[in-house]
Amino acid sequence: MTKKKSKKSDQKKYWNGQHKMRKKEHETIEGEPNEFAKKCLPIIKPGGKILEIGIASGRDARFFIRENKNTVVGVDISTEAIRQLIKAAVKNGTVDNILPVIGSAQDVPKLLDDQERYDAFYARSALHLNDDEIIPFLGYVVSHLNEDGVVLVQGKPKEDFKIARSVEAGKNCYEDVWPYKAGVVRRRHYCIMPLSATGNN
Repeated sequence: MTKKKSKKSDQKKYWNGQHKMRKKEHETIEGEPNEFAKKCLPIIKPGGKILEIGIASGRDARFFIRENKNTVVGVDISTEAIRQLIKAAVKNGTVDNILPVIGSAQDVPKLLDDQERYDAFYARSALHLNDDEIIPFLGYVVSHLNEDGVVLVQGKPKEDFKIARSVEAGKNCYEDVWPYKAGVVRRRHYCIMPLSATGNN
């Protein structure tokens, strides 16, 4: 009997493939942050520590470091993304302010120092969590923020084409099903949240 692959290993394989395929694109835009990062910059404490989930190739993290002197703990499930992140950070001189961590959002409580506190939590379309996971995860995040820490999360609106093609799996969760390699189907969860910048009060 063959052992069934875990969803986590499927996700890791998928995102490694995505980042390898988009490597040239990432190199082209590596100096330009996302619009969401630009909106968040004034809210984040200068020189503070950021926990970012889904850091990918790190263009937003490098932007925060350059413009705000922040330190970023960046978590991503893709080893290829982390490889690209380190290469770009070395190239533009921000590598000393980035701590890359390989893992998923679900892994964070086990991977990170429980005594560590952050000035901001940042995630841009990266919380692929279902309803049972999102509340305890955000509870963990808030409990690890400093007194004036902020939660900065960008989700996908219902009008997004990925949500439009998906099936509602819960109040805040949509399941995106698509063919991937030889007819094998993989799933992703998207947590639907408004574009927001919210304090922990």
